[in-house]
Amino acid sequence: MNPFKEYTISFTGLKAGLSHYDYLIEHSFFRLFEHSAIKEARIWVNLDLTKESRMLILDFNTKGTVCVPCDLCTEYFHLPIQGKNRLIIQFGNESYENTDEIIVLTKDTSEVNIAQYIYEYIHLLVPHKIIHSMGTSGDNKCDKKTLGVLNKLRHASKSSENPDPRWEALRKLSKT
Repeated sequence: MNPFKEYTISFTGLKAGLSHYDYLIEHSFFRLFEHSAIKEARIWVNLDLTKESRMLILDFNTKGTVCVPCDLCTEYFHLPIQGKNRLIIQFGNESYENTDEIIVLTKDTSEVNIAQYIYEYIHLLVPHKIIHSMGTSGDNKCDKKTLGVLNKLRHASKSSENPDPRWEALRKLSKT
């Protein structure tokens, strides 16, 4: 059985105009991809597909949460994500160059699988730096115990009389 079957859209039988598709993306979806950074999620993807004579326009509207580790305290938390993406599928010769937003399929192609696009669009919505949001009272929601341990380690390494020789060797390399 093809695990991506539900993400395959056959467009040959579609009438010209707008078609709508809804997908609930959860952890089972991300398990289909070997090196996914996201392990747990609950995301709704609403897809509006507009069929025209020579192209398909796919508008993805993505909203939900992903469970990711905080870069400061390493505690996992549910990060809200939301975004819109557009993919244009044109029909033509194989000689055209595909781009991030436009792909070209041969005229004899009858379906397209959108799983990879959903996967990439969700990953692009996750920020590079992931930190707990601030609470309503302005305090950081990071795990206080973990932050305390990290601060102690940071202060201990700065005030140490016998610094780690590996760091000294690296500092010498960076100065050259």
